[in-house]
Amino acid sequence: MVQAEIRRRKGLGKTYSGNTVFASKIIGGDCGGYYGPKVWHSTDKYRKVIYRCNAKYKEGEPKCKTPTITEEDIKSAFIRAFNTLKENKEQLLDDCQYIQSTLGDTALIDAQLKSAIE
Repeated sequence: MVQAEIRRRKGLGKTYSGNTVFASKIIGGDCGGYYGPKVWHSTDKYRKVIYRCNAKYKEGEPKCKTPTITEEDIKSAFIRAFNTLKENKEQLLDDCQYIQSTLGDTALIDAQLKSAIE
């Protein structure tokens, strides 16, 4: 499974990092690069973690124009999205169970395999 995940990440064609919970989860709209965390003012009282496109200053490429996002804004958006899902928990669970039963129903495939063997 690990090897499959490594192949999947290589197939994305971008540098993937799972260093933080939000790293490589946000994709910029300008160049399609992953956003990653960067620290501004790392040694003073104005320290702030922001996320920006990892390819923003890639050498030999046009500068990516996607804006930076603060970690606080990302966390806030995540909480809003999570709470929306939580409010619709029953519908979400019903949908997941339907998808699981639909995609997990192997009766037709099993029957085809059985008839091919016989």
